[in-house]
Amino acid sequence: MKISEFHDKVADFLLSLRTEKNLSDYTCRSYASDLSQLHSFWLSTMPEAGARESILKFRAHLVKIKASNSTLARKLSCFNSYEKFLLRHGIELNLLLVRPPVILPAPVTLSTDEINFLLDKTPLTGIQSSYPCRDKAILELLYATGIRCSEVINIRIAHVDMKEQSILIYGRRKKTRTVFFSKKAKEQLEYYLEHERKKAANNLEFLFLNYRDQPLTSRSIQRICNLFGEILPTKKVITPHILRHSFAAHLLDQGAEPKTVQQLLGFATNTSIEKYL
Repeated sequence: MKISEFHDKVADFLLSLRTEKNLSDYTCRSYASDLSQLHSFWLSTMPEAGARESILKFRAHLVKIKASNSTLARKLSCFNSYEKFLLRHGIELNLLLVRPPVILPAPVTLSTDEINFLLDKTPLTGIQSSYPCRDKAILELLYATGIRCSEVINIRIAHVDMKEQSILIYGRRKKTRTVFFSKKAKEQLEYYLEHERKKAANNLEFLFLNYRDQPLTSRSIQRICNLFGEILPTKKVITPHILRHSFAAHLLDQGAEPKTVQQLLGFATNTSIEKYL
């Protein structure tokens, strides 16, 4: 397989990641960057070589420049995924790439005292936002359910069951799961719907809207988290993922079964939960 044919199929591969695998925008951008770096290396060093030889040379180059194991593992995952995509289209590379072991850092979490300060001791009047009810409801849901940033922005009103205090989440790879929220989160959500959100024309509308009555973006959610980080006396950085980590860690500290936490987080395997143990 020559470089032109390899490069020509990248766009179709990236589209399949979004439509078939339902991978996050972040992962898709990372894979696009990895393949672009490979293409540049291939073009500048050995343009007449085949795909397998070029990828193996690129791997050796990454080792030579002392790329971290996590960086190398992600790039090899990208190339392995692309290899499987090409195989489905009748092109065999036979790369046999093995990812290096990666030691994951301990997840960053907020303490229970910090969470309680934000949820219980921060009145709506103390939130410097045009939509304090919405922002507090988002904070409550992120911590109460452990859902991802991409999942919270895609919640529609129809997905929420106030009576059961549950939300149907459409996660990665088109998988669904049900998460449950607390009584406080329910009260905050009801207050937002009653006092701040524009009355919905139907229950297929997105739950959380911006000032243009459009669904929020991932960047909007991050800004909201930044806002609450500034409220903390410690001025900590808060991200949706830190709240997700905090949800998992606090549940396990309270004696929850790892399998249960794994299911609530939407992890496919139990290896993803091991970093919290």
